[in-house]
Amino acid sequence: MTTVSGDLLSASSLVVTAVTLLYARWYETGQAARGLAKPRFRADRDAAINHLRVALRSRAIPLLIAAAAMTGVFAPTALHVVWEALRHGWGQDYDVLKASFVVVWALSLMLTIAAADTLLALMRKVRDFRAADPE
Repeated sequence: MTTVSGDLLSASSLVVTAVTLLYARWYETGQAARGLAKPRFRADRDAAINHLRVALRSRAIPLLIAAAAMTGVFAPTALHVVWEALRHGWGQDYDVLKASFVVVWALSLMLTIAAADTLLALMRKVRDFRAADPE
């Protein structure tokens, strides 16, 4: 039987809160970079490409690393709790700490997916901006 202590729940909640604050703080930068209009000619795109690369290196990549690490660290315990719930039936021996821990972990997973989406969108935008000029 997996044990989820109050300390584990507190630690996971604190880490999710910290990464969520980073995401919220950096959200505007990521969205602004995603919304950059592509200049018509390649020579005019250098400043925009540099802006996108800065957003990738200073925001999107660190955020995804932090979110993925957070999700990965707590995944074994969360998945084990879910596995036990499936094996023994939902609602049997309900434990509020376990349920809360799984919810916090699910939030971290959603944050990781959002960070990955932002990273991939910025990478596609850089690739698009680096493409040859239209004929």
